[in-house]
Amino acid sequence: MRPLSIRVPCFRASATSLLATLLTAALMTAQPTRAQDVPPPAERVPGTSQDPAAAFRAASDKLASLKGVRGADRVTGLREAAAMYARIATDFDDRPETVARAHYESGECLRRAGDVAEAERAYSACLEADRGSFRERASFERGSMLRRLERWDDAVASYRIAIEARPASARADEARVWVGRCLESKGDNDGAREAYQDAVDSASSPERGVDACNRLGMFLVRRGELEAAGAIVERAEQIAEPVLQAGGKAAERMQERLDEMSVRRSLQRAIDRRDDAAGDAVRLDEATRGRSAGAALR
Repeated sequence: MRPLSIRVPCFRASATSLLATLLTAALMTAQPTRAQDVPPPAERVPGTSQDPAAAFRAASDKLASLKGVRGADRVTGLREAAAMYARIATDFDDRPETVARAHYESGECLRRAGDVAEAERAYSACLEADRGSFRERASFERGSMLRRLERWDDAVASYRIAIEARPASARADEARVWVGRCLESKGDNDGAREAYQDAVDSASSPERGVDACNRLGMFLVRRGELEAAGAIVERAEQIAEPVLQAGGKAAERMQERLDEMSVRRSLQRAIDRRDDAAGDAVRLDEATRGRSAGAALR
């Protein structure tokens, strides 16, 4: 009887095929990724990778497209423009002047959108990038945002930086008044009085001087210092006198400015209330005396 022959399957070809498959996969993995497989870079302002001027134009065009747009669509558009400006600051972070301008413009968009805290941060970033040409305006706007956030001390400090940057500017005139408003809001009436008075004394023009007198006068009316408020109205008239004497359109505008001073109306109402109260007290006293006399006669 012949021995039973058992045939064992040969796996050599299969093993070779498997090894080839694995090697091919490894080589494919090691190959450089094809250009079409590279994910697109983070979105940039179109056509601006090497040109900040083009980037600013694109953001400006975005703002221009919002003309006539109202409501939520306008707010959304302003935020998109702010993001475009912020991206410019990132893309050109080796150019301090460009970064400062981009952050400032971003802050302006956010301010107009009503995003107060975000705008304050943008103005701060502007100042960190460049304290030169943007020092006055960025400090002023940052102060305004801080004031709206009721961070009175920080707002005062920022306004004072704006004043120091250009003491004789119209913006500095306005900043001095806002320093007074902030100090008054936090309850520092002595500091507020000094700030308002400084706004009067340091005004860069007669028109600004009259406006500062109006602010100081209103403060004094609120404090019940009516005689002092009246003296400030007279001071405003003295400041305006040279312009009135010169005549012409400027004199007409100045007279309108004087006539429209809100302190005049507020002061008159306060005086009327005081006089009415005094008259009521006299009449009450007379009536009380009359009743007492009648009782004595009876």
